[in-house]
Amino acid sequence: MNKKEIVFVILGVLIIAGLIGVVSAADAAADFEKIFEEFRGVIQVFFEKILGMSSDSNMFFQRCLILLVVYGIVYTVLNRMELFASSPFLSFFVSFAIAILGVRWLDEGLIQNILLPYAALGGSIAIFLPFLIYFMFVHTSVRGVFGRRSAWILFGLIFVAIYITRGASGEMGGLASSYSYLYIFGFFAVIACFAFDPLIHQYFELGKTGKMISNFHKKEMREALVELRRLNQHRRNGIISEADFRTERRRLEHLIKTGGGQI
Repeated sequence: MNKKEIVFVILGVLIIAGLIGVVSAADAAADFEKIFEEFRGVIQVFFEKILGMSSDSNMFFQRCLILLVVYGIVYTVLNRMELFASSPFLSFFVSFAIAILGVRWLDEGLIQNILLPYAALGGSIAIFLPFLIYFMFVHTSVRGVFGRRSAWILFGLIFVAIYITRGASGEMGGLASSYSYLYIFGFFAVIACFAFDPLIHQYFELGKTGKMISNFHKKEMREALVELRRLNQHRRNGIISEADFRTERRRLEHLIKTGGGQI
């Protein structure tokens, strides 16, 4: 975005802010709701005509999302093909047609089965992400085995307390009875992190050491390449003998091939 576009954006924001200030908050909210409802109606009618079904029908929203996913993937694939890459309209038309043909006549039972992996993906990310964030926080910010184990004890106590006060009492929508194994799995994961903390942290340190060694080897490889070019220049200028040149070249080439490791 260049400077002119930034200026226009700022002016547009100021004008909109001024217009909003003229009307009352209630009028602005009502106008926004009206615009939103009109826009939603247009989108709704659009998808109803494409899918050949009413928005009140079962699985209508799911079909719309699957249609968008199929269209996006097909459009991306077609753009990688030479025949369609030169014609954006052809890519759009063919992708849209394939998406409609692929979704409009899907059976509802099949859609239910299609949604299962997405539900598993969303649930797994939602459940695993907080644990992963806390895991990374403990091993990157907390020093010492005692400190990290104390952090895991605190996490485990809060985890159990929330389960007892909310999960077991049914305040989480019956999660305690339906998905109690998730709590058990999470609790055992905390215990494993507590028990194997030194070993887990050792892997973190080995990763850092490996990265440092890799950077060191890359530096050695760059220096070896520079030295090899300098050696060729000295050979052409007669500064070094042919025998010394071959010996030094073999050493540098071996250094480069081994990734900068020791000879």
